[in-house]
Amino acid sequence: MIWFKEKNRTEILNADVSEETRQLIREAKEWSCKMPTFPVIFDITMSVPIDDIRVLIDCKKRLEK
Repeated sequence: MIWFKEKNRTEILNADVSEETRQLIREAKEWSCKMPTFPVIFDITMSVPIDDIRVLIDCKKRLEK
């Protein structure tokens, strides 16, 4: 599970990831709190490309600065 700020959803959707991962990002429900966030949850029983996870972690690091 990787958490992102809701304001960054569009930028995350534009990352170089598979269509399957983009669908996970689109379908992620926003969690209402002081700063709206959403989780991208990967099912480890599925064959999710590890490269997508790396790309999203890199995006998270860049966006959190």
